[in-house]
Amino acid sequence: MGRRFDPKTGKESYRYKCAACANIFKMTEIQADHIDPVVSIDDGFIDWNEYIKRLFCEADNYQVLCVACHGIKTDNERKQRKKK
Repeated sequence: MGRRFDPKTGKESYRYKCAACANIFKMTEIQADHIDPVVSIDDGFIDWNEYIKRLFCEADNYQVLCVACHGIKTDNERKQRKKK
């Protein structure tokens, strides 16, 4: 994360590095991703208690991904769950 001057607005703004592609993005172009998926790839949906526990996890289980990389990661996780 770092601040950069935005010539369009004439102001400084924060920029974030995608953990997957390593490109730099504005806040509106990134999403917080659960490193360990909320719904386990191996076990699928277990119950609501486990779902909520995994949803509200510690900060070290989050990473910054750009919208495109987050979509790809999510799609891959869904495909892996369907195979099991």
